[in-house]
Amino acid sequence: MGRIVNLKKLRKKVSDSRSLRKKIGNAFEKQLVNRQKKLVIAFDGHLVTQEIQGGRDASNISGALNGYGNLYTFLGFNHPEDPTTIIRNYLAAKIPYKITSSRSTAKGFAVYFKTSLPGITDVQALSVLSHLGRSWVTGVERGKVDGFQYYLNRKKYIWTSSRSGKGIQIDEKLRNTNVKPIKYVNYLLERFRASLKEIK
Repeated sequence: MGRIVNLKKLRKKVSDSRSLRKKIGNAFEKQLVNRQKKLVIAFDGHLVTQEIQGGRDASNISGALNGYGNLYTFLGFNHPEDPTTIIRNYLAAKIPYKITSSRSTAKGFAVYFKTSLPGITDVQALSVLSHLGRSWVTGVERGKVDGFQYYLNRKKYIWTSSRSGKGIQIDEKLRNTNVKPIKYVNYLLERFRASLKEIK
């Protein structure tokens, strides 16, 4: 006569196996890292990132300023700093995770993870400009950065009073248009989080 197996106990034993939990953890981490790499690639390839990395001589490839000047001089970054580096490093930092529990299911067993994912709140804190009083990332995303109507950009002339050297605010109103909202870091983070739901 064959041996009678208690399937419920077997599933519990499998789900409690340290070696199996470790293998599942490694598989989860591999997929997590792959998706994180895609997030960083998307950030690097975004037109706002590329425009700001282009510095004070960049063109407005993002279209946020309707083709005039560039975000680097408009936002008033100090030449030659690259304000995107600190955000990229944050997005690329190792994401901690841990297995919180595992249980048997009708199809086998399930393992649950807890992670500390990168979030927009941290990005906002990392991108605060003192002269704006808020995050430049959020300003670009919402199209809410004051002063575009009075922003003057010069490609050849260097203003010593300008942080970037090529962008200043003047008293005369030059245009009636505002900054165009651009989907940026928050959008990329939302896509990243959505992709994690596909991990199996």
